[in-house]
Amino acid sequence: MQITVETKNAIDVRTAMLVIPVPKLEGAKWRPSTRVAAIDRALEGQIEAVVASGDFSGKAGESLLLYPNADFPAERVQLLGLGEEDKLSAESLRELAGRALDAAKGRRAANIAICAPRVPGLKLPKVTQ
Repeated sequence: MQITVETKNAIDVRTAMLVIPVPKLEGAKWRPSTRVAAIDRALEGQIEAVVASGDFSGKAGESLLLYPNADFPAERVQLLGLGEEDKLSAESLRELAGRALDAAKGRRAANIAICAPRVPGLKLPKVTQ
């Protein structure tokens, strides 16, 4: 398996599946990161809509697949729940990557891009080990 670590704007990445990790939401308040908010705008509010409907809350293990319009460069967008944001670690992000690969295989996606969340104290190369 080939893994490449790159820094790109997620809404510009052509891929079969764009994976967006989402931390567990507190109550009904959704405060997306700047990156996720930009992706949601490009998806015409699909992420906000599934959060508002209660179909997705970011709980660990939760997932939801979205199909963007033809103008979006990714064929699919997979939301994956991260669980409690303050409990994130390199190991929990590795587990998330494994879940993302399983989701991609299940959909026969040829490749994936993961919009890696920022975790205080963790640098991206350490997470990809």
